[in-house]
Amino acid sequence: MTNALLDLQSSFAHHLLHDDAAIETAIAAGHGIAVPRRLGIYHHAYRARLIDALRDSFGHTLTYLGDEWFDADALAYVQAHPSTTSSLNGYGAGFAAWLLARHAHDADIGE
Repeated sequence: MTNALLDLQSSFAHHLLHDDAAIETAIAAGHGIAVPRRLGIYHHAYRARLIDALRDSFGHTLTYLGDEWFDADALAYVQAHPSTTSSLNGYGAGFAAWLLARHAHDADIGE
């Protein structure tokens, strides 16, 4: 792979994790959707996949908290703990402990 491609891939991954707009100048404009919107779609989809993974892994917690509360906490977790691998296996291993610390007043959430 060329250095330019590696740099672009690294910048794209950084955008997904941190919503960094610096990559916008490296993406070619087309005749369709504007670059910021295209990047926003990927940024949102990345987070949605991680939230879906948490929903799948923590179904009882989802039931206990309800959709809205769970999704808000899951998004906060995703923003604080982006995936560090290309696989979702094991993503969210610290979610229960994180929830317990976040909601120390309700120990049932960490269960």
